[in-house]
Parts: sequence; structure tokens; C-alpha cells
Amino acid sequence: MPKHTSPKHIGIVACSAEGAALCYRTICVEGAALLGPHAHPEVSMHTPSLADYMAQIHRGNWPGVGELMLASADKLAKAGADFLICPDNTIHQSLPFVVPRSPLPWPSGAISPLFGRPLSPWSRTPKTKCLPWRVTGLSMAPSFRPVATAC
Repeated sequence: MPKHTSPKHIGIVACSAEGAALCYRTICVEGAALLGPHAHPEVSMHTPSLADYMAQIHRGNWPGVGELMLASADKLAKAGADFLICPDNTIHQSLPFVVPRSPLPWPSGAISPLFGRPLSPWSRTPKTKCLPWRVTGLSMAPSFRPVATAC
């Protein structure tokens, strides 16, 4: 498999520690499979306190959740991320408030170049808490493909 020398910098907009940790680990493991031993894309992550998200979620304030996501997006853009992903099904419900104002693209929840059509932002691989899409094409525009992995 060809090795990529210039992978994209991934920004993780995190909500829960569990989802963020699994997302980060998956990127690193899959990165090594695609890029070679010990190699993975540059990854930056930001998350406010889960309590901040939960306060908005319990109120049903999806624009408020979106504001938290946008604050993370802005910080990740300043950190040099090329695109953003979010390993949390619940806060994906705020993507309609986030994507139009985002400083960076959200290919994991907005559009999948592989399928060429919008994807449901809260799609998930059935019966697993693993990431629903595997990042491919890390040295160019990222694309995503479904994966069926066990956790």
C-alpha cells in the first residue's frame, strides 16, 4: 500500500471522554495501517466540560450545543486542523447550526465524498460504539467509508 507523506491534520470536536478517547485511538491505529508503522495524522482535540454540553442538551438547546461546538472548531482551526470530526452521536444533532458558520469542513457528518451525498449526521455502525466512518485519503481531501469493527 502506498505511504502518504503529508496527511491532513484532524481536529476532534469532543464531547465525552469515552468517545474522544476512542476516536483518537482509532485514528492512530488506522493511521499506522495506512501510513506505516508508528505513523498517524496530526491530531488536535478540544472539548469543553461535559457538564457544559449536558446543561444545553437537557434543555433541548441545540443551538447552544452548536455554540460549544463552534468554540471548539475555532480553537482547532487556530491549532492548524484541516477538517473536523465529532465522535458523538448526540451533539451531531447541532450540525445544522454549526456547519454554515464553521471555520473548517465537517466531512464526517456533512458530506461523504465517497458516497457523493449527504449522510445522516447521527448514523452509526449498528451495535457498536466505534466510529461509523474510517478516514481514508489522508494526504488529500479526506473521505470516509463505513467500517464494522468490534470494540
